[in-house]
Amino acid sequence: MGRTKKPQLLLTLKTNCIIFHILTKNKKFVSEESVFNKMFKSCDVSMHSKVFDSIVCCYRMCDSTPRVIGALFKTYAQMKQFRNTDDMFSRMKGYGFLPTVESCYLYMSLLLSLNRAGVVVSFYKKMRRSRMMMNVFTVNMLINGQRELS
Repeated sequence: MGRTKKPQLLLTLKTNCIIFHILTKNKKFVSEESVFNKMFKSCDVSMHSKVFDSIVCCYRMCDSTPRVIGALFKTYAQMKQFRNTDDMFSRMKGYGFLPTVESCYLYMSLLLSLNRAGVVVSFYKKMRRSRMMMNVFTVNMLINGQRELS
């Protein structure tokens, strides 16, 4: 007897982003991360900017929170897609959003673990220019980055 395949539901980018807004707004962070991981595994390089645009487009319609945009930043960092993470920071800032300091700390610690101290120092400067409130962990990342560079 052969197994029957489950029909695969193909969702549009906009539908995925709406799902992401709903999950994040309802604090279902593990589920929202899973949605993004599945979506990003199958997308090409140009898709990443479209994802951000689609999330911003759905923001008002979903009566969302800034946590959604921050979750995207954090997901890119966790996936070690550093160029996308850095680009996301700049684009977020353009729309008046900023990630949490904890998300920035995660990004900086991942960079340091891969010996990218120069990028850590550069990112810290971007954070300061954005007038983000720093915490002890973030300053510690900067000190470790400076130490590695010397």
